Amino acid sequence: MNALTTISEQDEGRIIDVMRASLYPGARSESVSMVLSYCRARGLDPLRKPVHIVPIWVTPAGTKQGGMQDVVMPGIALYRIEAARTGDAAGT
Repeated sequence: MNALTTISEQDEGRIIDVMRASLYPGARSESVSMVLSYCRARGLDPLRKPVHIVPIWVTPAGTKQGGMQDVVMPGIALYRIEAARTGDAAGT
């Protein structure tokens, strides 16, 4: 069982604050919450920073105006974690 599945909403708010102060400085709470949800769904430890918050320009279909939107993208740490879990990693 992943430790993230058993935390309360109040504790999750504290975790988000800690992650914003250390791992994702300047990130919005909603973006860090996306990271927590992603990590919870994939069984990952968010403190290992397996993913990054990346702002990208998004233009909705049928419009000419867009804006910046934060997305969660995998980092090299995620690929290393996945390789180690398969047992097929050749090492580094």
